[in-house]
Amino acid sequence: MPKNRFELPRPERRSIRLADIQTDEDNFQPRFGGARNDHIARLVDAIGRSGQLDPIAVWEDPETSDKYVVADGHHRLEAYRRHKGYDRIVAEVYRCDSSTAKLLSVQENTKTRLALTYQEKANWAWRRTCEGGWSKKQLALVSGISERTVGTMRSLKRKLIAMDEVLPDSWLEARDIANGTHREWTDQEREQRIEEAVAKADEKYGADLASLCQRFPDAAAELLRRCAGHKLEAIADSLGYQPLMEDIDLDEFPF
Repeated sequence: MPKNRFELPRPERRSIRLADIQTDEDNFQPRFGGARNDHIARLVDAIGRSGQLDPIAVWEDPETSDKYVVADGHHRLEAYRRHKGYDRIVAEVYRCDSSTAKLLSVQENTKTRLALTYQEKANWAWRRTCEGGWSKKQLALVSGISERTVGTMRSLKRKLIAMDEVLPDSWLEARDIANGTHREWTDQEREQRIEEAVAKADEKYGADLASLCQRFPDAAAELLRRCAGHKLEAIADSLGYQPLMEDIDLDEFPF
């Protein structure tokens, strides 16, 4: 097990087919909520301007050759896939055990990477605590959270096991379960949370978004597409969007 964040094997830079690169977000994506579509869109624009991004880091399991799993660079990988101008990209390939490979997802940020939030780092550390095999000092040094918090995670893990609870992926959820405060929201509570989120976002972005919608509706639509990503269909459904008649198969409605 590496003793600090710098003890990683030396990578080999290779040109790899995009089709050969796999993802394993449960183990190699510490970012809360997954990919940020607005950031991916900016990276696609950057590819169009410069032709390439910093190499992504991929893990090659020594026991299974020719299997590449992206360890750091999920946004860059998705940007290349969306750009549709690349069949191969340059990647830094790490051949090592899986525990060492997981360090790559929380290494120092590069200029093309979004900084991890504290909660994302804590979730990563909590999952490693559940797996075991790390000392408090190692885990604190790599993740950037305190040894005291890692100690709390260890204690809480033992408590949840004693309670015969399934260990969740989220550190916040783990604390709620241990404290007996984890429960499903009522419809009224959910509506209240939505109202609070809307008010907060409106205060921060509302005026700019309203102005963009009025002046450049096409640009506002593109901004929504970039930010919403795969959630765009759910948003449209919530707004009551109905497909245009030309999108409907009339054979389904014999007259």
